[in-house]
Amino acid sequence: MLDHLSGGRLNFGVAASGLPSDWAMFHVDGMSGANREMTREALDIILKLWTQDGPWDHAGKYWQVSKPDTMFGFLKPHITPLQQPHPPIGVAGLSKNSDTLKLAGEHGYIPMSLNLTPGYVKSHWESVEAGAAKSGRTPSRKEWRLVREVFVAETDEEAWKLSVGGMMGRMMREYFLPLLSNFGFKGILEAPARRAG
Repeated sequence: MLDHLSGGRLNFGVAASGLPSDWAMFHVDGMSGANREMTREALDIILKLWTQDGPWDHAGKYWQVSKPDTMFGFLKPHITPLQQPHPPIGVAGLSKNSDTLKLAGEHGYIPMSLNLTPGYVKSHWESVEAGAAKSGRTPSRKEWRLVREVFVAETDEEAWKLSVGGMMGRMMREYFLPLLSNFGFKGILEAPARRAG
């Protein structure tokens, strides 16, 4: 529906969720990678809903879904996207050697990475390439999206005050940095030491 309402401007973003609070809420064993398997299966179902008429049934490892035929001659179970065969799909990855970015490469989806340190981000592109090789694709770096927080103000001093002292800083202090610490990922924020020349 959003694709129709926007006149075909929807980009569909997918992520496996690496938050232990999400895993606990839905009883998902994220440490084993079940969240990534669930994401793959869910995306397969979504694509099937968008591209294949019913009736059909999906009896998967995580999801049981049925798409019935049109009912009463007019009641359709699911609207298909305006963009055909479907909107562009972006897949986000966070962990080093990300499995979800391998999924992006494998299927030709738009890979999306947090722009942290060069070595860390390098492993993301390597994941995209590994996934692409699995399906015989050649990924294009021009499709790759890097996510980065940017705060613009009249002066650098004002930007620093409003970002670090405002909600962006609070998010980093109270959420993002503690989360990375608990997963042992805080080191990914450190730039590699430069050699004296």
